[in-house]
Amino acid sequence: MATKFFKLFLCILLFSLALSLPSHARPSKPKAENPTSFDFIKHLEGCQKGQTVKGLQQLKKYLEAFGYLNYSPDQTSANDDDFDNSLEAAIKTYQLNYHLKTTGISDAISAVARAFGTWTSQTPFTFSQSQDFASADLKIGFYHGEHGDEAPFNGQNGVLAHAFAATDGRFHYNGDYSFTVNPVTGSYHMETVALHEIGHLLGLAHSNVEEAIMYPAIPPATIKGLNDDDRQGIKTLYP
Repeated sequence: MATKFFKLFLCILLFSLALSLPSHARPSKPKAENPTSFDFIKHLEGCQKGQTVKGLQQLKKYLEAFGYLNYSPDQTSANDDDFDNSLEAAIKTYQLNYHLKTTGISDAISAVARAFGTWTSQTPFTFSQSQDFASADLKIGFYHGEHGDEAPFNGQNGVLAHAFAATDGRFHYNGDYSFTVNPVTGSYHMETVALHEIGHLLGLAHSNVEEAIMYPAIPPATIKGLNDDDRQGIKTLYP
């Protein structure tokens, strides 16, 4: 099969087309269990104020495009790879909006990028970020309550996130839950939830195999990856 290309738009804007109801991941009680175009984001994981790292200029442009960062015209730092005070403040605001730990370190965006990278290794698809909402194939964000898709979140009502299968392409986190990039008691692993919902975006339904990422319940503070059941399912859809 020829390689297909999807553009990803990570945003908090509302998108109000009324289409089919989404599939969703729900929390469960804790249980003991043990190269893509996103590379520039993954390379920046762990970056923090005071560092100069190639690729930070792209992150600045991304955050500026969505209103998190606003350099004045005479600020040359908008076009360099320096992790300055303004970038730290923008990342903290981004993390605060998404109910993430406000560290000011570039990590939360990387969690979603890693999830897409995992599915890339199992499919003929590649994924790329887009700063153009209208042209994006996949749209991801954190939402509260009614958010324009006829599947409102109602606080912590048992739905961590939901996603609409292709060709709709919307993936929404429930902003009333806490998500973290590392396992933390009482919070949900951002990358694990992303892996599950991206599976729905690609056309997978829920699995009855508890170890599979497509199993509908995700315990807090739990990291899961793809299981053989997930791999077999996606290979059936995209041989």
